[in-house]
Formats: sequence, C-alpha cells, structure tokens
Amino acid sequence: MVVAPEALVSLVPLILAGFLFLLWRRSICSSAQVYRDSLTGLPGRPAFDRTYLHPSGKTAPEAIIFLSIDNLRRVNELFGYRRGDEVLKQASHRIGVALPPRTELYRFSGETFVFACFGDCDPPAMAETVLKDLREISPEGATPLTLLCTAGIAMKGREDLTDAADLVRGAAAANAAAREQGNPHMLYSRSLREEAFRKVRIARLLSESVEDDSFTMHYQPIHDSEGNITALEALLRWSPPGLGPVSPDEFIPLAESSGLIIPLGEKIIHRVLEETSFLPPEIRPPVHINISPVQLESGHLQDQLDEALLWSGRSSSEIILEVTESHLIHRLSACSALLQELQGRGYRIALDDFGAGFSSLQYLHQLPVDILKIDRSFLRYRQAPERTARILSAFRDLGEGLNISVVAEGVESEEQFHLLRTIGFCRFQGYFFSKPQPLRALLPFFTGSSLCHEEESGEHRQDRAKIHCT
Repeated sequence: MVVAPEALVSLVPLILAGFLFLLWRRSICSSAQVYRDSLTGLPGRPAFDRTYLHPSGKTAPEAIIFLSIDNLRRVNELFGYRRGDEVLKQASHRIGVALPPRTELYRFSGETFVFACFGDCDPPAMAETVLKDLREISPEGATPLTLLCTAGIAMKGREDLTDAADLVRGAAAANAAAREQGNPHMLYSRSLREEAFRKVRIARLLSESVEDDSFTMHYQPIHDSEGNITALEALLRWSPPGLGPVSPDEFIPLAESSGLIIPLGEKIIHRVLEETSFLPPEIRPPVHINISPVQLESGHLQDQLDEALLWSGRSSSEIILEVTESHLIHRLSACSALLQELQGRGYRIALDDFGAGFSSLQYLHQLPVDILKIDRSFLRYRQAPERTARILSAFRDLGEGLNISVVAEGVESEEQFHLLRTIGFCRFQGYFFSKPQPLRALLPFFTGSSLCHEEESGEHRQDRAKIHCT
C-alpha cells in the first residue's frame, strides 16, 4: 500500500509527540536514579536537598536525626562488600519499620542515614528505639553481626536552628561529638557548635604552624629510684596566636585526620635531635619520641628517621619510639611488623598508657616492646589501695618476667613514689620529679648547679638528681 505524502505529513505531529514522550520517560527514569539510592531504594541526599534546600522546597522538619553505622567499613574489610551491602539493606528496612508515620528516611552516604521528623515527635526516644533495633544484624546465611551505631539529633527552634541546612549541620556535629565521647546519641547544643568552630580554626592554624615550624618542645625526665635521670620524654607544645596553649590531646587527632602529622612528625624528630645534641655525649640520655600509628603506616617514618640520624650524627640507640596502647587497637597487625623492623634497626620501642586498654596482654604478645609505661590512672585510684598495690605489683612482675623495663607514669607525690619503690619499681616519671619544660630549664640537672636551689624551693624533693644513662 502506498501512503500519500499528505498522510505522512499528518503523522509528523504524532511521531514527534511519541519521541518527546520517550524523552520525558527517560528523563523521569534518570531523575529517579539520581534522587534514589540504588542499593536500599531510599531517597538519597540529592532528594533531601531538592525537597528542603531548594528555594521552592518544603518547610524544614521539626527535627533531624543523623545516624551512622560506625563499624560498616570494618565489616566490609573483614567480610567483603557483599556482606556490607546486605547489612545496609537490612538496616534500612529495620529503620523504616521502626520510624513513626510522617518521618522521612534518607540514605545520605555509605554509612549514614538521615531521618526528617514531623509532627508531635520525640527524637531522642526515636533514636534510642532505632539504635536498639540495629544492635545486631543477621545477613542471610551468615553469622549475626554487632553494629556500632551513633545518632546525632538537632531540633528546630532550639539553639537558633531554623532551616533544614542548619538542622543537618547540627545533627552531624552532634553525631561526631557522640562518637568522639562514646555516647550512643547526643542532642545538638550551642557548645557543640562552638566546639566545631574551634576545631575548624585549630585545623587552619595547625596547617600554618606546621609550615612555619612554630611549635616548641618540652622535656620531662624519667628517673630511677635514686633520682638519677635515665631518659627524657619529648613533648610537643603549641600556643597559636589568639588561642593560647592548645592541648596535644586536642590538636594531635586533627593532625592525624588531616595528614599533617606526617610533616609535623618529621619536624619533631629533627627538632629533638637538634636540641639534645648540645648535651655532651657522655651525659646525654636517650629520648622518647611519641609516634602516631598514622606515621607508622605512612611509609615515610623510616626515611625520616634515617635522614635525621645522618644529619645529626646520632645513633638509633639514643631514640626510643613511644606508641600509645589505645591508638593501636585497629592497627595491631600492621604496626607490629613496622615496629619490629624499626627495633631491628636499633630503636627501642615503648608502649605508653599500658593497662588502660582492653587488650593489653594481646599487645605484649604481638608487639616488640622494650619498655612498658604504666598508665597514670592506677596511681589516682584511691578507693582500694591494697588492690591497687597488687595490680601494680603484677605489672612489675610482668615486666620482669618478659625482660621489659617498666616505668610508672604520673608520679605526683612522695606517697606515690614511696609506694612504687616499696613494690619494686625502678623507673618513675611525673610532676613529683619535674614538670615538662624546655631543655634549657633542665640543664641544671645535667650540671648539678641548681639542685640545692630546687630542694630549697620545694619543687623537687629528691636527695639526689644526677645523670645516670642506661
């Protein structure tokens, strides 16, 4: 059959309409893929932004709950991403079942979910219910897994939170603070916002200070039972303009998370060797230098140490690399091999804050340790002195049995020093002997010229404070 040209012309609008319809359907499908998470089927962050952050979007919800599955990455590492995906699917289903009506659920990122709460809701109670339901997940045909989850909550009208963007930022800040403090959930407050602003400011100033090398080193001696100095611990101090002194407990985690700990650690090694090189070799004690697991795993530490030794003409036997027990909990295997290699090159390894963690004996079994530094908390516990003395005695026996030197940290009084010496400890560190201070302030210890002055001033109560390097 032959179709007249006039008929073909009349079909053009229909063909064009069909073509436009197909394009519309395709755009709808693409839009759905953009706004909806393919794994869980939940709307994603783009959907939240379009709904609440767009100028023509909906009114902000009454509250936002920001929930994170904190050990999801660990699940992926141990069991594979397929198992992790199953965990996410089950978690999203359980959250959806537990949430009350008029609550919207979004998957914001790999391990985070956001709840937008409306109406007469009780966000803290809602968070507790969801966290309880997520405590254990059983992927099909697999061993049940314990999930570690944290929730941050921000409520409209509290602490000047008005729009959806403020609520999300507030809930995320509360989530981060809860994880840092070990709480299952936390409500956003103005103090959290101020703390978050402070961290941003510290991170910026930290970067500038690392570049300018505007840090100082203080040193705290380690003594034997006669008051002789057997070693020094190098301690970093930082006092940026406008902030004043900032504790290492505050800025070191930021340096680690930002990667600044790598250049900062290199500067510390060079500074310590430079400053202590002015001491005559015959009286110069070894120096403890604190090392972060991030530095160990970076692959740069060995080269940095080699370069510093070559530049200073010093020996690896003069450096004691100090690592903190609690910082190794997720890096034990990797750090053990790296520390063994360093020990093989002549460096001694000290394990700090021993006894404060959950797997202390496991660390001793796997790590190449030369020196144990007993956590100061054991000296501060006054409720059961006899029990404390037995625990300290066990630490001493443990070190003796493993041929490991044991140092008691946090010795602040004559009573504590007497107790430890009676038990049989031979190495001590704390304010009873000396506070951390610049090396030049410790020079009298090395010359003996100010020992009488220190005894007269009451700052040090030891009969003798001379150098004895071991």
